[in-house]
Amino acid sequence: MSARPGAAARVWDAAALALVAGGGALYAWSHAGMQSLITTQIRAARVDSPNFARWNGYRESSNLALALVAAGVAVGIVSYFRARRAPEAGPAPTAPDAPTA
Repeated sequence: MSARPGAAARVWDAAALALVAGGGALYAWSHAGMQSLITTQIRAARVDSPNFARWNGYRESSNLALALVAAGVAVGIVSYFRARRAPEAGPAPTAPDAPTA
């Protein structure tokens, strides 16, 4: 059995969770914003239209969200390898007694 994770390991895990959850929330917000632009748009937006600028803003925030999720996964992997430990030293296992005839 390995030792319990310390406070630093829990901070790493919390950071990974926060990055993934924050990235997921930002991605969902960006998706909802893009959907609202699509459903209210009657014809194709021109490059100089305000909706095109809003679309680009949502696209940039969704790219940031994906980067946050990727960073959260990377932190989680680092946390996993930092928390892996060798089993605690204990008494050596003994061989079972051989049957006597």
